[in-house]
Amino acid sequence: MVEVLPGLEAGKGDEWAAVGRLGSGRGNPISESFDAQRANSSGVLGNEELHGVTAHDQLVHNTADPASGYGYFDNRTEALNNTALASTGQSSRVSAYVPPPLTLLQERLRNPIIVGTP
Repeated sequence: MVEVLPGLEAGKGDEWAAVGRLGSGRGNPISESFDAQRANSSGVLGNEELHGVTAHDQLVHNTADPASGYGYFDNRTEALNNTALASTGQSSRVSAYVPPPLTLLQERLRNPIIVGTP
């Protein structure tokens, strides 16, 4: 899941993971320096059975509201599937981590458009 800026990009990814790490001293578990097997949680393209995580919460999905999104431990998510595989000795079957694309705001912050410059 892409990390986004709290309040500015609400509903477009994980708004709170970076904030939680900031004060706790914890590392980013998806960073290569964390030295752990990285796994994808964004959903499997073309596989309607494994949904992507849409919020930082553990449980989000409401079967009565299909648009409610998915947390890390909701049924039929890629994140829960990968957790099950890793915790049952099947880590070779965990889906490979694919970095999410930058959001439009992140792209603009990285490559600002400066008006009036040649």
